[in-house]
Amino acid sequence: MPKLLNIADAVGVTIGYSYPCPGCKLHHAIYIRPYSHPTTGASWNFFGNEDSPTFEPSVLSQVQFTADRLPKICHAFVSDGKIYYLADSTHRLAGQTIDMEDIEEESQ
Repeated sequence: MPKLLNIADAVGVTIGYSYPCPGCKLHHAIYIRPYSHPTTGASWNFFGNEDSPTFEPSVLSQVQFTADRLPKICHAFVSDGKIYYLADSTHRLAGQTIDMEDIEEESQ
């Protein structure tokens, strides 16, 4: 089963993917080269397998709250359908490796 949701432009061209992150409970948007994230400019290499995805480089998501609260950080490598959470992640899965969740066809 696929692990990714398609992100398409206005004419239906795939420009990226998103996946549900069990660590931070958000979806992470990955824009594939030659396309880039509309606000950050970030882009990743994608190796074409939606059932067992690999992206390079690592995926870093930071959510900044107010000045008196530390940011929420999710930092991971996605390789061969696994999420390798790095130690600088601020959620319960920091330092762990898990299998990516399946995306049900009706939720796409």
